[in-house]
Amino acid sequence: MHVLQRVARTLPFALGVLGALGGCLRDTTHACESAGACPGDVDASAVDAASSDAGEGDGAGSPDAPPPSTIDVGRGVDGALVVSGNNDARLNTCARLAFSAGAGTNTIVLDPGTLVTANVGAGLDSFAADRRVLVWQTAGLAANAITIGDQTPFTVPASIGHHEIATVTTVTSGPLGNATMLTLGAPLAGAYTATAQVCRVPELTDLTVGSATGMPVAQLRPPAWNGAVGGLLAFYASGAVTIGGAAGNGAVSASGRGMRAGVANNFPGAGEDCTALVGDPDAGGGAHKGEGLATTLYATSSSAAASTFGLGNAANAGGGGGCHNAGGGGGGNGGRGGRGGDQADPDQLGGALGGAALVSDPRAQLVMGGGGGAGEGDDGTAGDGGAGGGVVWLHAASLTCSAIRAAGDPGAGSSASPRDGAGGGGAGGTIVAEVRTLHACTFDAAGGAGGRSYIGANSYPSGPGGGGGGGRVYLRTDTRTIEPQVGVTGGAAGVVADGAGSHRATAGAPGVTCDDCLAP
Repeated sequence: MHVLQRVARTLPFALGVLGALGGCLRDTTHACESAGACPGDVDASAVDAASSDAGEGDGAGSPDAPPPSTIDVGRGVDGALVVSGNNDARLNTCARLAFSAGAGTNTIVLDPGTLVTANVGAGLDSFAADRRVLVWQTAGLAANAITIGDQTPFTVPASIGHHEIATVTTVTSGPLGNATMLTLGAPLAGAYTATAQVCRVPELTDLTVGSATGMPVAQLRPPAWNGAVGGLLAFYASGAVTIGGAAGNGAVSASGRGMRAGVANNFPGAGEDCTALVGDPDAGGGAHKGEGLATTLYATSSSAAASTFGLGNAANAGGGGGCHNAGGGGGGNGGRGGRGGDQADPDQLGGALGGAALVSDPRAQLVMGGGGGAGEGDDGTAGDGGAGGGVVWLHAASLTCSAIRAAGDPGAGSSASPRDGAGGGGAGGTIVAEVRTLHACTFDAAGGAGGRSYIGANSYPSGPGGGGGGGRVYLRTDTRTIEPQVGVTGGAAGVVADGAGSHRATAGAPGVTCDDCLAP
């Protein structure tokens, strides 16, 4: 289980400084920085107005009624939905753009070959007129925009992660034959490349996720990110959202649905004491990196480009084990990923670097957790990395839940004999929840643990995986009846299962929480 931190209580419509909450401090750019900086300063004019209005117009000493909520909870046009007995329910229909769409256009074309449809809810498995969509620039960062091996916090460019809600007016056939062309009610505010995806966002009344018997546990989950679409679970609810119950038999989860994990390959005759940030398996070492913002630096084939191998992280992607049974690095997001354990030979390095922490604002940029790098192996038993957490985005009038999760997956361990390097954990993803009335709820965007390794016949331990960095959680509420639990802890370092210690593998760093950040 992930360790959960309790977020400090803020008064309804809080206007005070929130800097003490998870290190949240406001800046003029509204950026939630990886070190914990977050919006939440004092709105002096609002404080003055609240003080001067007290008791006015409604009798001496009587406070004014609270202002109407500014949180959009949708129109409820898709009705109520109950998810029960389905542990892989999909709520969103998504497809990638077939062509880029510039700011100011109101027509977009979807690639039919990338379509992934919802499997619950009447009519949610297609795009339709008078329904909302979320346009999201999921990826597209150029490989030359990063420096492999640089672990300093990486500021996500405004061109990546940005998104907007649009209403569809007409759905027609596009220029690709069976493609879908959407005409929007208003021009796009931002520009999007063909690496962006478009997802229908249901506008529900009530949503209930739970199984009467508890088996299987009912879960809403997005499809896993596949390099084109996936990783996003998004909805509105104009009424009550109830997830799970006293037995915790329901969940909304994007855990492990984000950036993809580094895949282990076998490299007989692995080199020794490798330190190259970019690997060359033919020369004796360098496992696959996980996936990060620069998706072109991710590959799974043993014959892929050298830039996809090696112990250097690629922005928030964890590096792969350097050589001879070294461990993979953890992925990064709100916090930096942990370092992988060293290679099996004594006094020699090779542990992969963890993915860098990202500097981004979850209200403006939706970013998935980076994937953990693979462990290096020459005996066919190296561990894959863990996939990063995806994105959960919701607006609701009322929320009661057992769990909303976007955690990173743990890295895979190696076998006991023969043993190889273990994989790094995936980073936690991103949760954005804007709720008028929040009841009991747990939000979890923790990093995944590093995989475990073993001591071999030569008495040298192979490298465990590094822990994934914590993700980020942004909560905005009008009223809270019970304080939520919020977890953005970094994943634990992997250990040498039949030995002592972690062989220099390290844990991922904690992520970022933004509690009741003021609206932009």
